Amino acid sequence: GRRQVEEGVEADEDHGEGTVGQAGRCRHVAFHEGQALRSGLGPQAVEHGAGCVQSGDVQGAVGQRQGQPSGTYAQFQYRPAPCQPGDAIGDVRRGAYPGEGHPAVSPVPLVVDLGMPVPVGVRPVSVHTGSLTRSGGGANRLGRSLGPMEGVYLDHAASTPARPEVVEAMLPWLAEHPGNPSGSHAVARAARRAIDDARDLVAALVGAQPGEVVFTSGGTEADNLAVDGVVRSTGRLPVCSAVEHPAVLAPVADAGGIVVPTDAGGRIDLGALAEVLHAVDGIGLVSVMLANNETGVVNDLDAVAALMVETASDAVLHTDAVQAASWMDLEVACSGAGLVSLTGHKFGGPKGAGALVVRSGVPLAPVLRGGGQERERRSGTQNVPAIVGLGEAARLVVADRATTVERVGALRDRLEAGLLAVPGTRRTVPVGTPRTPAIAHLCFEGVESESLLFLLERDGVSASAGSSCASGAQEPSHVLAAMGVERGSALGSLRLSL
Repeated sequence: GRRQVEEGVEADEDHGEGTVGQAGRCRHVAFHEGQALRSGLGPQAVEHGAGCVQSGDVQGAVGQRQGQPSGTYAQFQYRPAPCQPGDAIGDVRRGAYPGEGHPAVSPVPLVVDLGMPVPVGVRPVSVHTGSLTRSGGGANRLGRSLGPMEGVYLDHAASTPARPEVVEAMLPWLAEHPGNPSGSHAVARAARRAIDDARDLVAALVGAQPGEVVFTSGGTEADNLAVDGVVRSTGRLPVCSAVEHPAVLAPVADAGGIVVPTDAGGRIDLGALAEVLHAVDGIGLVSVMLANNETGVVNDLDAVAALMVETASDAVLHTDAVQAASWMDLEVACSGAGLVSLTGHKFGGPKGAGALVVRSGVPLAPVLRGGGQERERRSGTQNVPAIVGLGEAARLVVADRATTVERVGALRDRLEAGLLAVPGTRRTVPVGTPRTPAIAHLCFEGVESESLLFLLERDGVSASAGSSCASGAQEPSHVLAAMGVERGSALGSLRLSL
């Protein structure tokens, strides 16, 4: 059998393993006798031996708790890793290590330093980076916070950094102004005015009236409210395209709705949509995203709206414009939509703040009920700091969009050109398909996305294989499947977003 390489932790708690690759997969890379090893959950628990273990093709099992005796069963095991000797992740150090306030623990055959706390099981533990402090539950966490983001960040479609102006606008509402905007005293009224100012700015971003803006906790809630709200209000069926975000697909499925296919570019098949609208009575909502969150492909909402006027004039058009706000004039692009979903962290705002624009006359029943906030369309105390940040981000997007689109588009084209020169690389989106300037989506033949992301992260590049909401999934993206991308190619896809 192969001698096990076991990482120690100070407390009798779960092993800490460095994460590399997709979420939910605990990893660290070690080297033993010239063989790269990685940790992960094995197919079955095997006996934890003092020095080595042999169980089929499973390499040495690692006990889940420090100091477990031989004979204990464990499922944390090492297998060969997809890298070469010398491709260390972080700083590999041998020997005992002292923690702040803790004696050195010996023996510690190998420590992999990734510079961040890593969750394993239900307890957070740390991979060692110097001074350590004790946290709850007997586990250990780093005694310092993460520093500024380093490396190359190519995952803006997942989340953008908050712009400095946004942070500055939010800070007073985090530290100095505690008022609940539903109150009646002066401090509460100040909070309500701040929300109203932000509402004006978000309305200007979309070309709506301020009273049509309903603040939510983000894009998922806005999408859910759009679909469920219309279904509950009208009792009619929803329809959506096959490439929608799960926040639309799930409520459409729950309501017994209809999913319409797309063409090879990922745009809704207008012919198929027309057939559905002609054949099915009682369609209340059609949801078509403006820009896709994985590929950046842009739909023609004017064409969809025109088709609805001819075949389903009572239905409401909803668009998930979450990925479009930074790159498109929403006042023009969304003019035919009765419902528009937004979220702040996709265009320089904070996480936890979004909006659903509900045009006048659109039937919408509330999903969250309680205090009647947001004109009784979305109850719950408003998140004043985040809403203020959302408003400021909306203002900045409107002011800077033209120059940003030109600059980012040129960078994306340069990035694509360089990668397409690599043998086995091909475009996911057919040439000529309209798309936003920020996303380069490519397929790499003969290699899986997880391995590519592993190597990119090793060299300081943050990217993704698709929607961050579905990271860790083992199947190809539903978006690529709807586009007809062959499964083998889809498994080697990357989304690089600027």
